[in-house]
Amino acid sequence: MNLKKVAFLASAALMVSFLAGCKSNSGTVNADLTYWCPSVDNEVMETLVERFKASKEEYADLVIQRAANWGEGETSSQLVKDINKAADVMLMADDNIRASVASEGLAELDASDVTKFTTEAGKAAVDACSIDGTLYGFPYRADNSPMPFYDKTMFTGEDANKINSLEGMLEVAEKNNAKVYLDMGNGWYNAFLLWTNGGDFGINKEDNGKLSIATNFGDQSAETKATRGKIAKVLEATKALYNRYKDVWVSSSENSLVEAGFKGDDANNKIAVAFLWNDITAIRAANNNVAVAKWPTLKVEEKDLQLHCFQSYKAIVCKNGIDEERVELAKEFGRFLAGEDAQKLRADLLQYGPADLSVAASYDASKLPFSTAIREMQAANLTHSQAIRTTGDFWTPMQTLGELVINKSTGWGTLGDADTALRSLCPDGQPVWQPHH
Repeated sequence: MNLKKVAFLASAALMVSFLAGCKSNSGTVNADLTYWCPSVDNEVMETLVERFKASKEEYADLVIQRAANWGEGETSSQLVKDINKAADVMLMADDNIRASVASEGLAELDASDVTKFTTEAGKAAVDACSIDGTLYGFPYRADNSPMPFYDKTMFTGEDANKINSLEGMLEVAEKNNAKVYLDMGNGWYNAFLLWTNGGDFGINKEDNGKLSIATNFGDQSAETKATRGKIAKVLEATKALYNRYKDVWVSSSENSLVEAGFKGDDANNKIAVAFLWNDITAIRAANNNVAVAKWPTLKVEEKDLQLHCFQSYKAIVCKNGIDEERVELAKEFGRFLAGEDAQKLRADLLQYGPADLSVAASYDASKLPFSTAIREMQAANLTHSQAIRTTGDFWTPMQTLGELVINKSTGWGTLGDADTALRSLCPDGQPVWQPHH
């Protein structure tokens, strides 16, 4: 180890451990720092490592290595398996942060980071990467949301504006012998059922982090009954629309099917619209005529109501550890990876939507159409943070509810009606949303 690195280390004891070989806690490589990232990020990360090492003289001789390729939705499960073997720096989806913190696997970030990223990325981004007011992730991507992709060759002339309503999307798809992919068996997509006509939900911090409905469905007050009734109207309208277009509406979000559908080789699976998270590069490789729209309206009792969607962030997180110097170095690396220049590089090479508001605003819609649509919806208060609203208790009941909506029968089975279906997921006297069994 040369004098540059010796100067960086604050204590002699810690310096000795670094001189002994700088062995990573991952157990896989000898390095001053290790990181996990998705394989598609490999080239960008290698570039950023070199830029980080060049950013300060004391970083020049650091050994920073990739320990494994894990996607942002996989890092938490890998981390909690064996924290000691995890990388020092990881890329993580915001809804994975809660479980990682519960396992004591993530380092708390500094108060100065809260101020910095609130200014640069906004309060919503910081909230999404925080637990109980403590920041655990540097937000660097703001494009982890479901948005509608559409084949613009089908939406021309008198059909151009039909991309703005769900009824119009389905009508155009039927006209072109095509499909609309909207996954009603997945809470990531079907949460619009609760938001569209006045509902909301969030984590009840006083009840062990379980998910509760903000409208208290277990409450039988006149106000709550009225809200539940309005949401039931959305369920009924969605069910009627699905029954009308059941041969057009495909309840799926599988990327491979969407890519194949946009390619159009199979006449029975030609896609007009698909609601999906950001995989625009692969989709445009299948069909260069694909564009991105904002979420449409849904007609409920003759009124066009605007649909809302989730917004999720991706963050750079640092592993908690007993080696304080190593954790501090990991934080410095994490800040760099979430910095403006790094976000610009990802936007340029991978079309990732920056979390930094000024960086995002510097790209027009032709360059980053997906994240531009998300930002426009966010500005209109039509997006909702996933991480601070959901826990594992959310997904199972929403799957059950969505499957009830697209049941091809005209009724609601043994539950009788939409209102009963809602109450079955949150029985009277139990305002906490529990999984349906």
